[in-house]
Amino acid sequence: EAEEKARRVDASSHITGEVGDRLVIKGVVLDTFSGPGGFRGNGWTLTKIDTDAGLVVFWGSLHIAGPDDFEVYAAKGDTVELKATIKEFSERDGEKQTTVNRPHIINIELTGEE
Repeated sequence: EAEEKARRVDASSHITGEVGDRLVIKGVVLDTFSGPGGFRGNGWTLTKIDTDAGLVVFWGSLHIAGPDDFEVYAAKGDTVELKATIKEFSERDGEKQTTVNRPHIINIELTGEE
């Protein structure tokens, strides 16, 4: 795991674009983190997506309506395609990341953990 993190830090880059640009992003969900509190007390979720262009993060979960109107949530390892707005470019623990907001799910391929 440490070797993978070191590789990602060395290869990290920001997505090409400017703050405010709305882009189509495709990548694999690296992980989601959740906790109590958040908006209206519903808790918070941070989602990290590994793309060919760099690491993308945003506050929220990825979900769409599935069969019979059940919510389908993206999990670690799932491939997602979404449209989102670039909010900022930053760095955390030496790894460059692009923060986006207002993600709109185009497609989720459930290939990861359930």
